[in-house]
Amino acid sequence: MRLRGAVLLALCAAGAAQAQELVISGSNTARWERYDTRGLQTASPYPFSLTTGYDELAVNATWQPSSFDRWRGHVAGVINDSPYRAQDRDIVPERLLLSRENGEGAIAYRAEAGDFFAFTSTRTQQRPLKGVAVELQPSGDLRQSILLFAGAFQNSWRHLQWDDDNSYGASWLMELGRVRLTANLLRNERADQTQDVASLAAETPFSLGSTQWRAEAEVAYLRGDRDDSGLFAQLSGSLTGTGLSWRLRGERYGQDYRPFGATIIPDRRAAEAHLNYLTAGGLAWRARVQSWRDFAESANPLETRVIGAGVAGPVFGKGNLGVDVFGQELEREDRSLDQRNVTANAYYSQSFGPWVVSGNLLYQRVDDRVLVGTDPRTKQVGVNVLYPVSFGVVSGSIGAGVLWRDVSGTPFATRDVQPTVQLSLFGGPHRFNLNAGRLAQDPSAPAAPDLDTVNFAADYRYRWGRHEFGADITVFDRKPSPGEKTEAYRAGITWTYYFDSTPTVAPAGAPLAVVGGAAGPITRDASVLTSIAPGDGLDDTLTRLSASGITGGTREPTAVVYEVRLLPEVEERQRLMLMNAHGRIDRAALVVSLSPTGGGDDPARVYERVLRSMIERFGRPATTFEEGTFGAGFTRDLAAGRFIRIAEWITPGGTLRLGIPRRLDGVARIEVHHARSFPTPRDTNWGVEPK
Repeated sequence: MRLRGAVLLALCAAGAAQAQELVISGSNTARWERYDTRGLQTASPYPFSLTTGYDELAVNATWQPSSFDRWRGHVAGVINDSPYRAQDRDIVPERLLLSRENGEGAIAYRAEAGDFFAFTSTRTQQRPLKGVAVELQPSGDLRQSILLFAGAFQNSWRHLQWDDDNSYGASWLMELGRVRLTANLLRNERADQTQDVASLAAETPFSLGSTQWRAEAEVAYLRGDRDDSGLFAQLSGSLTGTGLSWRLRGERYGQDYRPFGATIIPDRRAAEAHLNYLTAGGLAWRARVQSWRDFAESANPLETRVIGAGVAGPVFGKGNLGVDVFGQELEREDRSLDQRNVTANAYYSQSFGPWVVSGNLLYQRVDDRVLVGTDPRTKQVGVNVLYPVSFGVVSGSIGAGVLWRDVSGTPFATRDVQPTVQLSLFGGPHRFNLNAGRLAQDPSAPAAPDLDTVNFAADYRYRWGRHEFGADITVFDRKPSPGEKTEAYRAGITWTYYFDSTPTVAPAGAPLAVVGGAAGPITRDASVLTSIAPGDGLDDTLTRLSASGITGGTREPTAVVYEVRLLPEVEERQRLMLMNAHGRIDRAALVVSLSPTGGGDDPARVYERVLRSMIERFGRPATTFEEGTFGAGFTRDLAAGRFIRIAEWITPGGTLRLGIPRRLDGVARIEVHHARSFPTPRDTNWGVEPK
């Protein structure tokens, strides 16, 4: 809630910019690809076997007649012949945007038409729309901003139906001394339903002796077919000079409080308490107590209680440790569900000369008090080794790992072994990544077949001036014994031509995110990413991080990796990675895992939490791109290129991108990168490799 758009017009924040003529940038990508499946078709990640292709175009235009007046436009589309690329064939418009920012008059403004991101609060509206938006910032003693918007929630311009799902909204943010108030009013319409949503939010920092506090609250009301309300309150604080901090949070949402575009869980009562302690050596301890009551107004509510503790940071001088232990209770009112679960996760990494060794342990116990004889126990051990390689101008790393897992106490008991190898090479215009693994599953049930699954993926890129050529292949081999096997692959060749000399996807001249200075002190939160600019010296950056309490990173061949939590409201494991080459920062990345933490959040909820945290820190994203839906098979869609989540903010040092990239090892995780530039949103293989 802290930054809906405080310092509203980033154009004004970048007032030193000079007038410039029309600038055109962008890229054109042509791709040929082949999909093929043999054997059992239903087990293949590729439902269609065919040879196909497409050509996609993205054009950005910027015109800045003066330092405080800027126009920008963005058009993206595809000539498509592939069912994997888009649901439509032929010419498909995908992204359209025209905007103007002007700070010369008494009322500074930003006007947008096309694709934009609508954000008032997580309890009222947080989603991309197609329509128009205007932000106004009147001059005067009262700091205020006004947001007006209208748009349709649609994935396709070609099939846009306004009546399917649309929203009108107004939001007024003002600062009265140290108090920030926000009033939101929205109307949401669907063909069979209309909603009116109103909310009032407030926040203020204050001090009590040697403690620093921040209070936040929002009350929301929905009027529709059924009226209902939502409440939120949070109190956070810290004790100056001690490393001690805490956070108390409470939420209540009625059964019928379901605004279109909100990212809350209706019919829920939630209470949380968090305690954190940061030692002088950079080791962060934390404890949490959480309680949720879902389906609270129904006849059979679900109670979830979690008690957890963890630690992350440097140990033994050279190692990085992460531990998370929690107990969870799940209970239905009618006792149809009654479980007591315990989960313990531990991660450790350390460099031994040129070698980097990492390991992880997982233990999980489920005590089911309803289903007799079903008390699963999971034990898992994983080890990875990474070694730097170089020959001539080419350098990189080679790695190998093995994972062992034993599941018992359930009809689905199994013992699994998964060895993997990985290779990453780069030099001059060349870049190559490879990942291969074999998962051998040995179920205990006599009727269950043994199963071997092989995954292999390789990606090569070559840059020549404004041209980039690429070739990639993904192989999937599934062999049950007994049973019918499945062999499938995807192979592709890509040519991209960049209109400008440096590949970029964010529209030039897009509104700047609200960031801290790249040379100033570093705060231990998400602003770490933008405080480290691409091109900064690695040693200087490590010194600045150490001064902020972020110490003990593990040095890998092309990265320095820290076990550190930068998003306090996200419980999942977080790592800060500084990708570097020749003593300079290439990009700073935050990696958020999607492993369960006891709170019941699925990957969709975790992504929305991360997105909300980024919006509160950096304001509304300049561009977003969403395709596909979260669900049981979203990782398969991600691997096949049918699932995309991207949000971008423009910074003085480059672009800040949040998303879920496609990885060669098939692991789905959330990543936030700060880099000079990125490939187009359709090129989803932009994450950090290897693990």
